[in-house]
Amino acid sequence: MNDRQLTQIKLESEPMLVRIVRAAQLVDNRMDAALAAVDLSRAKLGVLHNLVEAGEPITQTQLANMACCVKSNITNLIDRMQGEGLVERLQDGRDRRSVHLLVTKEGKRLYNQGMRIISKEETKMLKNLDSGERDMLANFLSRLE
Repeated sequence: MNDRQLTQIKLESEPMLVRIVRAAQLVDNRMDAALAAVDLSRAKLGVLHNLVEAGEPITQTQLANMACCVKSNITNLIDRMQGEGLVERLQDGRDRRSVHLLVTKEGKRLYNQGMRIISKEETKMLKNLDSGERDMLANFLSRLE
């Protein structure tokens, strides 16, 4: 029995959730490697994505909720991203306790670059699936709870 056959047997005997986790780890590793080329992480790309999609400044609490992340983790990440010139903190003129986040020009540039990289990786990873299979995969993933 060759290595490919052994791998197939192992995959067929694994519970579905283990296979999903394995696939997620593969995707994570590929994304991390690809994004590292432009000094971007998945976490930073996620923040930039949420800020760009919001279309207006949002609070760190709103961002933490969008990212399903605790506020302290978002604060540390935003501190680093602000230091890199990717995001800006804006004081609320009506409530000095409230701070809003805005993506900078450099942040938008890096976001667009990161999204192009992710798109290329997606194309590579899904090259063996036809368009119907890609649609089914997207449908299946959207139905997971």
